[in-house]
Amino acid sequence: MKHLQKLTRKTLGDLLVDEGLVTQSQVADALEEHRRTGYSMVDVFVTTDTLTEWDVAYAVANQLQLPFIHPAQYKILNDLKEAIPADILHRNDCVPLDRFDDAVTLCVSSPIDPRLVENLQKLTGCGLYLYVGLLSEIRQVLDAEFPVEADGPAVAASLSAEQDQIAGEWEQLFDLANESVLSEQPEDEDAP
Repeated sequence: MKHLQKLTRKTLGDLLVDEGLVTQSQVADALEEHRRTGYSMVDVFVTTDTLTEWDVAYAVANQLQLPFIHPAQYKILNDLKEAIPADILHRNDCVPLDRFDDAVTLCVSSPIDPRLVENLQKLTGCGLYLYVGLLSEIRQVLDAEFPVEADGPAVAASLSAEQDQIAGEWEQLFDLANESVLSEQPEDEDAP
């Protein structure tokens, strides 16, 4: 869907810089903390008192021209609960709210990965329409409506394995960037 293309192009860091809420240096620090701990960028900015959840939600809604909602005010349909595995929703901090014919409304706190969009569209057989909400409210709804405890250790292992894979991909990207920067530096002729 064309309207989703612009929603998946910008990273949260770019969006927050464009809004004037953080600097590129703060984004780089937050990315490093995200890579080190696995915490979401929103969590990093909030726990370091750089931003509030409201700052992030406002920036995302404003930059991407999306409506803001409180996800706890929705009664989630059982068919949505059955269509999308809870671990996918928890891992991506998003919650499906409702279905209207061939469209599902999804509440997010930051821009989402295009692969997630494709996956959710396949799982639901519907297009997606996004809304912005506070991360803490999204997680509250996920815990209440999409519990992962019922799936036990298999989900925990799956989440851990995927986080390790993502961390490895980020590490490879950082290594490639570092190699590129080092290869562009002139050699010091006076070096031993």
